[in-house]
Parts: sequence; C-alpha cells; structure tokens
Amino acid sequence: MSKACQVYGTIERIKAASFVNVVYLGGSLTVAAGAGDSAVTSWRRLFSRYMYERFHRVYHCQPMEVMAGVGAMESYGAVFTVERNVKPHMPVLAFVEFCVNDRGAPDKELVKKGMEGIIRQIKSCSTNPDVVLLGAGVRPGAIDDTPEGLVDHALHREIADYYGLPFIDIQSYMHGVLEERGQTWDDVSIAFETGDNWHLNDYGNKLWFECMREWFEDQWQRYE
Repeated sequence: MSKACQVYGTIERIKAASFVNVVYLGGSLTVAAGAGDSAVTSWRRLFSRYMYERFHRVYHCQPMEVMAGVGAMESYGAVFTVERNVKPHMPVLAFVEFCVNDRGAPDKELVKKGMEGIIRQIKSCSTNPDVVLLGAGVRPGAIDDTPEGLVDHALHREIADYYGLPFIDIQSYMHGVLEERGQTWDDVSIAFETGDNWHLNDYGNKLWFECMREWFEDQWQRYE
C-alpha cells in the first residue's frame, strides 16, 4: 500500500467547504440486500452519515450519497450504467465493488474490460474523482476453486495497482474481527435465506462500514 494519501482530491474538497458527492457502485452488496433498512443500516449509509457528522460540522463541506448499485450485476454489465447513474452526479469519491459478483465469470478478460471501463469513465468526470476498489467477502468454504474457499481478489487488485488506486480488503477485515471476537459468519449473515454466503445483516454492514471508516481516517492522517 502506498504511504501517501490516495484520496488527496477528496480531502482537499472537504477542507475547501465544497460538495463531496460519494458514489457507491456495485451489486447487491452495495445495494445492501439483507440490511434491516438500507436507508439507515447499510454500510454505505453509515459511511455517508460518518462523512457528514465527521467533516460537515468542522469544514462545512456538503457530503452527498449517490447510490449506483444494481443487484446481481457484474462489472462488465455495470460499465454501461456509469454514463447514466454516475457521471451526471459529478462524483468526488467513488467506491466500486464487483469482486463477489465477478468471481464466477468464465471470461476474465471481459472482467478486466468491464473494470477498466468503469474506472476510465469515472476518472473522465470533470471533478477528477478518487476511485477506490473494494474487496467484499463470503463465508469460509463458499468458493470451491480457492484454497480457503474465499473470494479471490487478485484480478481486481491487479487492476487497482495498474491504475494506482487504493484497494480495501473488506473480506480480510471482517474475518479478522469475527475471529478476534469468537464469532463466525453466521453472526453477519442474513437469516431469511438458507445457504446465503455473502449478503450481510445489520451487524455485517456495520463491520463493513467500520473497515472503511478506519481506512478513511488513516488516509486523513496520511494527508496531514
């Protein structure tokens, strides 16, 4: 990971009392299917509220949530939604998560094209937004073709490294916290669908948010 702040533009806008439109682009994990009330307890709403409460009162910036998630969508489908769902909102910061939905794609080159198309389109906005890739996770043993049965983030990490973008490993963070607390994936999994290995309840969304909050606070310190 770079030792320098990787969301410099976002922090500059916060300190300049400017608008800070934050885009959330991904599949059903971004939509927060499984949260009790996605408008209150989803990880993205928790992060949006944190941005407002943490920075608006000090710097008078205007954080705004732009929900661009589409359930059951892979990156190579979502690439066609950026022009309509993202760019008109003049994003300053964009979180992109497709590791889980891209995991079973047989054509990895198509995934690369989708992710690169998403990144290039977002970066072409006049606001020159900071783009951050997220690596969500699953119940251990859920993925048959990886040693630990977890989502392999290698392809999306490679793309992040190529474009010099930060990558937040939500999967490792959540499993680490659960292990520390003597808990299992059952504690974060939704209860109303048997065998669901990735959608998160309110507690799971809270852990996801806490990972992002820690990361952003670290970026703030790097900026300082």
